[in-house]
Amino acid sequence: YTEIQHYNYAKYWAIKHCLKKKENMYEFDMNWKELEIDKRNNHFGVLCLTDSFSNQQAWEKHGADSKGFCVAYNRLLLFDSIEGSNLWVNYVTELPTFDGRYDDFKTETEKKYYTKLNDYKWENEFRMTKLYSPYDDNPKREITIHPKCIKTVYLGAKMPDNYKQEIIELVRNKYGLEPIDLSKENL
Repeated sequence: YTEIQHYNYAKYWAIKHCLKKKENMYEFDMNWKELEIDKRNNHFGVLCLTDSFSNQQAWEKHGADSKGFCVAYNRLLLFDSIEGSNLWVNYVTELPTFDGRYDDFKTETEKKYYTKLNDYKWENEFRMTKLYSPYDDNPKREITIHPKCIKTVYLGAKMPDNYKQEIIELVRNKYGLEPIDLSKENL
């Protein structure tokens, strides 16, 4: 194209383009966001982890007030097993803004999935993310963790005895590991 042809095309685009009217721009923006959100929700998985099994606040918030259990993984084997991305969460005073139209995928992913407010710094969290293909035969985005990735299982200090027995038997029989009962540990 010549300079004049570019100019004429830009002029035509400015006058005739479907996004010239505000209502069309809003509709386009909403449709784009809906498609993008749907794509991410249906094809993106996030696994949230921490490196501290003894964090009391984590047991209260995420471990059913110490009635749950915690699976300890060998982090390097887990990363190899899942084959996704992994990063420590970045804690900030204000969440960043992002716009998928202008941020590259890596920047948007880090802002969206690896950033939390300082209020959650006590979690000391790292995350693993995995983008699934729309053609993947795994619509629930389930992962299979190889048994060799599991180091041990911690039983919450307030876990009812009947649950403890069930989990102890399962972990012994399936993984050959001895769970650690935190009600008997001095943390």
